[in-house]
Amino acid sequence: MPTRNQERLGGALIAAGGVVTSALVWRTVTAGQPVVKLGFAAPGFAVIGLALLLIPGYRTERLARGEDIGELQGLALLTPRWKVVLGVAIAAVLVFYGVLALG
Repeated sequence: MPTRNQERLGGALIAAGGVVTSALVWRTVTAGQPVVKLGFAAPGFAVIGLALLLIPGYRTERLARGEDIGELQGLALLTPRWKVVLGVAIAAVLVFYGVLALG
């Protein structure tokens, strides 16, 4: 299991990658050049990376509370806090795509 500092480092790298990729996609689209569609997911990665910097990962949260996660899979592993983070990440992707599509 990763330590909290390892989670933070991972979060910082994910957030930085998301921000840089978002900026590159923005610049490419506003210049009228084609862009890889997967690049529109970059703001979601920025949100998830930032969340990892600020709060413990869902697995760490559950294990700290003494929960048995052996039977949990997929979205059932997410804590309510991480479900909100996932929702915000999806919203960020949709807003980013919408702004670029309209612009």
